[in-house]
Amino acid sequence: MAPTDRIHLPLRWQFVPTTSERDGAVRWSWLAYTHSGQLAMQSGETFETLTECMDDARANGYGS
Repeated sequence: MAPTDRIHLPLRWQFVPTTSERDGAVRWSWLAYTHSGQLAMQSGETFETLTECMDDARANGYGS
């Protein structure tokens, strides 16, 4: 590794359930943090199921 190459550490991912005040339905979103605790990315929408949320996170780098 050359001295100018940056080390890219993996992100820490969090899947967050939120309850709608209107109808009580649970919606999911994801957040990705750097190891210093800074928010690096977040989902642009909420999802009806955790599976849909995780699929969107995978499309944005989760698990790679």
